[in-house]
Amino acid sequence: MQRDSNDSMIPLRLIAAALLYSLVAVFLQGAFFAYILPEGFIPNLLIIFVMFLAFYEVSVSGAILTFIVGIIYDLSGGTLIGPWAGSFVAVYFAFAILSRHLFIDSPLSAAVAALAASFGSNLVYWMLAVDSQNSATRTIGLLLSEGFVTALCAPILFVLLKRITDITQKAT
Repeated sequence: MQRDSNDSMIPLRLIAAALLYSLVAVFLQGAFFAYILPEGFIPNLLIIFVMFLAFYEVSVSGAILTFIVGIIYDLSGGTLIGPWAGSFVAVYFAFAILSRHLFIDSPLSAAVAALAASFGSNLVYWMLAVDSQNSATRTIGLLLSEGFVTALCAPILFVLLKRITDITQKAT
């Protein structure tokens, strides 16, 4: 999925895929998993996608898509626009830098990276959120359980996302 860094335009297929994944992930997290899983055991599917972009789309396009994914997540929460977008971009840049030094095809590294990304994104969100009362309502236990569930889901979603990108690249 890595492209030449001289590409200045984001391919329409990549934008459509990111929007589709983001909307499906928001629906699954907010409308489906919320009814069948207890709070704190809902994986953050969007942070997994941000990590995937950081590992496989290291470019300005990846950063812009990450920002758009964050705005979609902010809009789904309905409280404040910006903190999740900023949080996702910070995580994207951290993992884009690390991706050059990690064996990213390992399920263990994907899980550990997802755990760190979950904690990091929540930390940055807390620092950026103006509404501290709303953002501080989540306990450390809920953040830990969400991080571990996200870490368990990351290797599976990485394989799925990688196969989807391979199929779409072969189709072109």
